[in-house]
Amino acid sequence: QPTFVEEMLHTAEHSHAEITVCGNFFMQDGKTSVGVRLPPSLCLREKEGWRPALRNFDTFAQLYNSFRTYWGKLFQREFFLRHYDEAWPPVAGQYFFDTVVMLRYLKRCKRLSCVTKPMYLFTVSSGSTYSNFLSIYSVAKSLQAEALYAETRSWLESVDALTQANHQFLFQLNWAFCWETIEGLQQATEAAPENLDRVITVLN
Repeated sequence: QPTFVEEMLHTAEHSHAEITVCGNFFMQDGKTSVGVRLPPSLCLREKEGWRPALRNFDTFAQLYNSFRTYWGKLFQREFFLRHYDEAWPPVAGQYFFDTVVMLRYLKRCKRLSCVTKPMYLFTVSSGSTYSNFLSIYSVAKSLQAEALYAETRSWLESVDALTQANHQFLFQLNWAFCWETIEGLQQATEAAPENLDRVITVLN
C-alpha cells in the first residue's frame, strides 16, 4: 500500500521493535481480493510477555499464519544481521523455506509489533509458476513439514507456550503436509516404482 513504509517504520520506531509485521490482501491477477490475513493485536516489548500471549491459541495461530511468508515484515537491521547465520541455513541442506526462516527469527526476537491492517498486497497470477507449482509430488514437502514442526515446537518451548492446543495445531499441520505428499505421489501420471519408497520415507 502507498503508506506501507511510513506506517511500518512509525510502528517499529515507536515500539523499538526488532520485527514489525502487517496484514495482507491476496489479490487474484492483481484485480480481485480473494482473501485477507491479519496478525494479532500485539506489541511485545520484552521476552517475558511472549509466554502469556502465545499460550492463547488464537493469538498463536494468527501470529504463526502471519509469519508463514517472508514478505509484509520490517526488520531492525542490526537484529536481522546478528541472527542471519542462524536463520538462513537451508532445510535438509538444500531446500529454502521462508516459513522456517521466519520462525528462526521469531525464536530470537524480544520486541515484536503488529500492524493489524492489510498493508501488503500479494498477487497470485493464474499462469504463474507459483500457481502451478507441483511441490506435492516431491518428498521435499515432507522434509519441509518436519522442519516446520521442529522449528515451531522449539520456538514455543523457548517461551513455555507449547500447550496442548498449540501442539495439536502443529501435529495437524505436519500431517497435512505429509498427506499432500502421499496424495501427490498417488496421482502422479508416471508409474515410478520409487514412489512407493518415497511414501515409506514420508511415513517414517
